[in-house]
Amino acid sequence: MALSGGRWSAADATGDLPAGAWVRSLAIDPSNPSVAYIGHLSGAFRGTSANGKTWTWQRVTDGLPSVEVTDIAVSVKNNAVYLATWGRGLYQVAK
Repeated sequence: MALSGGRWSAADATGDLPAGAWVRSLAIDPSNPSVAYIGHLSGAFRGTSANGKTWTWQRVTDGLPSVEVTDIAVSVKNNAVYLATWGRGLYQVAK
């Protein structure tokens, strides 16, 4: 998988995400394109992939409640992920 205007191809990256979860936001770690973050109705997940096609997802906890995550930003400088939620504010978690 290439970034920054590279070639993208469709793949089912749902892996072990909860069934029926609509993805509301997506961010790829700029320092490691094998790591992605998604936000949906019940929180955020961190995904890892060795090949860009098969993904393993883990729920982001770090004090984040089970609420809709509407936006995600990954900061290489601060080694942090920022998660904006619907009605609960902004959370900072470790990458």
